[in-house]
Amino acid sequence: MENIIRFYLPDTLHTSILQLCCCLQGGGAPSDVEYGYWIASPFKGGVDIHAQEKSMDSVFEELVAIDAERAFKFFLAGLRETAVTEIYRDDEMFYVASILAHYSQTSRFDTTSMPCMANLSEVFDNFILQTSTDSEILEFGGSQILLFAGFFRDQMHRRHNVKWYDQVGQSLYEKASQHSNNLKKRELFDRLSESFPAWTVICRNLSRTLRENRLLLKIN
Repeated sequence: MENIIRFYLPDTLHTSILQLCCCLQGGGAPSDVEYGYWIASPFKGGVDIHAQEKSMDSVFEELVAIDAERAFKFFLAGLRETAVTEIYRDDEMFYVASILAHYSQTSRFDTTSMPCMANLSEVFDNFILQTSTDSEILEFGGSQILLFAGFFRDQMHRRHNVKWYDQVGQSLYEKASQHSNNLKKRELFDRLSESFPAWTVICRNLSRTLRENRLLLKIN
């Protein structure tokens, strides 16, 4: 019987999507995930690890030490392959990839920036029960819904009406567009308010692909 390398990540990396991409075992919501198996990326630009060729130190160093550029390329490559039959503007795809890449490296306990929410319930409490005219706050709320109703859609739909959250995400980006002083952001957010449901489905499909094509490190 083959042995499988098994490891657990500390709480400080609790919402690191890249680790979640690599370690999801297909269970519950992000806050309930049991971190376990390393998954080598099936996409170009992903992390390529071969247990037979590398020491365990180098394996874990490569797992954790992912810089912003590599994280961005990882998700961009995945989105391009997942949305290959769709037609979207490059700036939309770059924006969605940057959101996934950002939260792949941002801990929920980060005190230097606005941390990721735990789930859609927190998003509801912070962005739906309360109103804001701050474009950055509205954008942040929209990005949280894109993350949870998109990348974690399969987990979230068990407790939440994710299609309703698609509409909320559209509304937040529409309002962010209306209140932004940056012309390029206004145009981008306006288009995202239309294409948001499509992007959540693409992110969900990307998440499924990463889980279905996972490769386990095995030692004989």
